[in-house]
This record gives sequence, C-alpha cells and structure tokens, in this order.
Amino acid sequence: MTQLSGMAVTVPLPAPIRITVRVQGHAFLIPVPHSDAESCTVSWLCDQAAQRYYQACGLLPRLSLQKEGALLSPHDLLLTVLHSNEEVMAEVCSWDLPPLPERYKKACQSLATGEHRLVLRLCEVQDGTPSVCVSGLSLPPAVLTPVLRALKLQASLTELRLSGNWLSDDLMPELVSAATTMPKLRLLDVSANRITGEGLKKAALALEGRSQPAFPCLEELVLSVNPLGDSVSEALSCLLLACPLLATLSLQACGLTARFLQQHRLLLERALTIILYPRMLRNGEMWFPKALSFTIICPCGHCSVATELK
Repeated sequence: MTQLSGMAVTVPLPAPIRITVRVQGHAFLIPVPHSDAESCTVSWLCDQAAQRYYQACGLLPRLSLQKEGALLSPHDLLLTVLHSNEEVMAEVCSWDLPPLPERYKKACQSLATGEHRLVLRLCEVQDGTPSVCVSGLSLPPAVLTPVLRALKLQASLTELRLSGNWLSDDLMPELVSAATTMPKLRLLDVSANRITGEGLKKAALALEGRSQPAFPCLEELVLSVNPLGDSVSEALSCLLLACPLLATLSLQACGLTARFLQQHRLLLERALTIILYPRMLRNGEMWFPKALSFTIICPCGHCSVATELK
C-alpha cells in the first residue's frame, strides 16, 4: 500500500508463478519465488520436485524433466522454457540410496521425529544383510514409519521381521509401500502388531490397480497374534493374489472362527487355486509333484480349504 495525494493506493501483488511436476503418479505444484524467478534453472525445479517426493514417499529420486516429450536441460533458465501453470513430466534417472543408518536418520529428520538409539544400532549392524529384524521392541507407529521408509528399495532383502511392535492399522499402507520395493522378499513377519481386519483391508486397498504381483517372491507371511477377526476373508484373498509363490500363511491367535471360511470360502478357494495352478503346469501339461502344497497355520480347525488344494 502506498500514499498518493493523501490517498491510500493498494499495489496489486504479481501473479504467482507455479509449475506442476508429475513424478511416478504423484503431482506436485511448485511455486517459483518472484525474487529468484529470473535465475531459477530447470535443475532447481528438479531438486524441488525430488524433495517433495521424498516428503511424500520416503525415497529421494534424481530427476530429469520433459515437456511434450522433449528433454529439458538442467542448466536452462526455468522461465525461458516453461510458463506459469504448465505441467511437466519427471523421469527417475536413479535413486539416492546411502547406507541404511544414514537413510534412517534422514527419514527421521524428514518426519520430524527423534532417532531411536536401538533402532539406529540395528540399522548399523544389519546394513547390507539379506535379513532385517526389528522385533520385540513395542515400537509405536511414529518410530516405525522412518524405519519402513529407510528400508525402501532394499533390493537384496529376503527376510523382514517386525513382530512384537505397534504397526496397527494406520501404518499398513506404509508397510505395503515399503515391502513392494523389495523384489526378493521371501518372508514377512508382522505378528503381534495390533493389526485388525481394518488394517488388512487398508493393505489390500493399497495393492489395487497393480498389473503385476506385488510380492513376486514372498513364500511365508506371518500374521499371527493380531486381532483380525472373521471379516478378513475378502481382504486376505486380495493379499494372497499378490503373492504367487506363497506357501505358508500363519494366522494363529487371530480371533478366527468357522465364520472366517463361511463368509467368502469360494473367494479364498479361487485365490489359492490361482496361486497353486501355475506350479502344476510344466510345458503346458499338468503335473503333481509331491512337494506342492499350501499351508494355513490356524488353530480354528476349519482351514481345510488349504489341504483340499494340495
């Protein structure tokens, strides 16, 4: 506001400059500060988009940008190649994957949560190993979230044991988001984590829309000692379909009764059949190896659906 001939005059603010960047299904609206607009480069926009992706997903990408199929040079001045309110596509060139302890520290900083000394020590001693165990610590969701984010894209990980913590229902999408970036994962143990049927439904929902199995190598899934209840048949079927090599599913002490199978028995049978059928094909013909089986470990006494498909 300025004074002109004794009258107050309001000076209009300049129109905001903002650009939308799409990174692997996520859209980020990034404002360009007027004070730096003339000097900002494409590289600056890449960095801004990468940081926003890290805040949202826990992974820090190295990006390149494209406009209408043309690759933008990182050294070009931003406003010479883009206009306000334009949208550009980002391509992930690589991922910033420092050692696990450093990734855990950065995840804690990003989420504004304190580092857990024992968790940090576990990250140090298990960095680079095929098995990670963070079990029996009663860690709440706020402490587990940076752990899961730090574990993303651990390509060599084959076993992840998180039993005896408080994953609870709200953290199940975060667990799925992390586990689906571990292509060699064979065992996932989330027993005794206060997961209910609602949490299992959230996990199944997080898997929707995938054209390929989310857990291509998973052989054993341990859900025991979680109050799942009888209403999980449908969500469980969705999870089974995401695990084509699953051989053992542990459901002990999950509050299951005969209703567990009665509600969606056909759906469960179909899921198990889809899992087992490819293992019974060799050169296009059926074969029946003695070792072919699927086991549901459950004390309710009504899980014959598994043995019928051996």
